[in-house]
Amino acid sequence: MVVPGAFAFMLERRVLLIDEQYPTFLKSLGGNMASTTSMKLSLASIIEMELGPLRGILHRVLARVKLDISNKKAFALMASESASHQIYISNKIFLDGMNYGGDPLIIGKILGNHVVRFLEFRKRRKTVAKSFEAIVMIMQPITVALLVLMTFLSGYFSETLTSLPYFEFGSIPMDVLHIGNVIMVLITSILNALSLKEIGGDFWGTFFLNFGVIMIVNGATWMGTEMLVSRFFGSMMPGIGELVPG
Repeated sequence: MVVPGAFAFMLERRVLLIDEQYPTFLKSLGGNMASTTSMKLSLASIIEMELGPLRGILHRVLARVKLDISNKKAFALMASESASHQIYISNKIFLDGMNYGGDPLIIGKILGNHVVRFLEFRKRRKTVAKSFEAIVMIMQPITVALLVLMTFLSGYFSETLTSLPYFEFGSIPMDVLHIGNVIMVLITSILNALSLKEIGGDFWGTFFLNFGVIMIVNGATWMGTEMLVSRFFGSMMPGIGELVPG
């Protein structure tokens, strides 16, 4: 889970870095196209700028334009390589505006400001997602610890009460409780991972990273709680160590 999730996270980070540099490219392209109608000269000037991972993509766009590939096709391939829907839409609007006789300087400026505003909203959403992630990473281990603790206590008191001759209590099915705990932990982990993905607006692949990290936290909490229960309650409640699996 963690390995494919980490790969998706790195891919998403690359797309976000490209999106951050895209407004600069868009405004520069509009300004260059206003002074010269040559897409080749405009791109050749822009690729000298420091645009991070977007620069390598622009090198390939320029190479395609030099091979007389249409601007529409070259910019469509640029959007595909960047894996950004924002770049795909903005490129389409920019080229359509130029084809209909619009001023490239104005088009690039307006579109660039629109993308900047979009990125600001994305950052605010990420801030909210980080706060929610902190809550999940606090509440999830607490939930697991309480489930494990209540299971141990239920098993202990079940064994204690059923051994008394004047109480007719049936024994609690501990196997059912353990299976129920596992199912409950899996369900809450899946729901929390999906919630983190939806609130953050992340790629679907990051769900696996969130789920993997949550499951690691669950496992560590589960084993840690079992050790604490066995150590601290063992002297107070003899026999409780036998309720610890393994």
